[in-house]
Amino acid sequence: LREPGRQPKLRRARALVAVVVVLFALCFLPSFLACALVAVFRGTGSCRVLGVMVHVSDVANGLSYLQSVLNPVLYCFSNPAFRCSYRKVFNTLRGRGRETEAPADIRDSYS
Repeated sequence: LREPGRQPKLRRARALVAVVVVLFALCFLPSFLACALVAVFRGTGSCRVLGVMVHVSDVANGLSYLQSVLNPVLYCFSNPAFRCSYRKVFNTLRGRGRETEAPADIRDSYS
């Protein structure tokens, strides 16, 4: 019942999903927690602690932006079709257009 060629693809797909989930948790969870703590400390009236929490929240928001930067890099390393599309877009932006177009036989590595 199992296809021998599907196991490595399935393993790669699971690893990609695991990396995306961990990256999401590491980048967005601190931002969410910092926002929640800022809301909690707003009610206490402690300006010093609130000031520190606002700075922590700013750093945590930077992590969420970092995740947005890392996603294309992650997908570029994990999928040859995405990599070719990425190259095509950058070559078009650089004015090289169709002369370096990717071969038409590259398909999604998970299908």
